[in-house]
Amino acid sequence: MVVNQNTFSVALLGDAGVGKTVYLEKIMGNAFQPAYIPTVGIEVHHFKTLFPEHGEVEFLIMEYSGQEKYSLVHDQQSGSHIGAYDCAIIMYDNTSLRSCKNVGLWEREIKRIWGEDIPVIVIRNKTDIGDGHAYQGPLECLGVSTKLHMGLLFPFIRLADMLNS
Repeated sequence: MVVNQNTFSVALLGDAGVGKTVYLEKIMGNAFQPAYIPTVGIEVHHFKTLFPEHGEVEFLIMEYSGQEKYSLVHDQQSGSHIGAYDCAIIMYDNTSLRSCKNVGLWEREIKRIWGEDIPVIVIRNKTDIGDGHAYQGPLECLGVSTKLHMGLLFPFIRLADMLNS
């Protein structure tokens, strides 16, 4: 079934160092880069792909800094965080209990800023490294391994399903 709307805006949030930038680079076909370079403010990414159920789908992804000193989400004075998003992704690091526990904080921030009705999913990154920390909350959580290129498109397939239902 091909849908009418094929472009969606996505807010991508999560703690610093969980792998948001590397994940986005990887789904866009770039090589894995283990070096950590923090995002400052918001970085904009375009990702377009073909899904059998939805046809060609384009995602405009706004990646927010996870470091509070750089994040515009936390900056109430700038107003830069205000915008309409179709959905949001919260990413956490499978090896970090702190980032796992902070998923709830990110969810509350998303709902406070963009409203209760915005679809949100959680990405558990670095699933290739041990058992790690499982998110125990109400949001759907999908595991990925950016390093091993495992499950990277599942979150976007799921978002397309949610947004077109």
